[in-house]
Amino acid sequence: MPSTYFNAGIHSNCLFSATFSPQFVNVPNVADFSYTYNYHLSDTSVAIGAGMNGTDCGIYGGDNPYKDGAVPLNPHIQFKQIPTATDSQGKLNIQVKVSAQEN
Repeated sequence: MPSTYFNAGIHSNCLFSATFSPQFVNVPNVADFSYTYNYHLSDTSVAIGAGMNGTDCGIYGGDNPYKDGAVPLNPHIQFKQIPTATDSQGKLNIQVKVSAQEN
């Protein structure tokens, strides 16, 4: 079946001559997703450097690689502690921890 390329940048049926075999460090069942699996490419994976512009294929390659913990690009609140009332001076002391993924 020939590979099909759509205008939106989506490829379909592009298996070419690549053979499917587990190429990850620790993924016992590719049909099952788990955050406990290690989806990094194994040292012998044919997907290393096989992506566009020589990047790795898979979730850790490409222009926007996955970051462990699924941390988004934009800053987000990791922790917040907000009292339900002010102190005797009318102040509301809050604690907020914000984080974003590293480049």
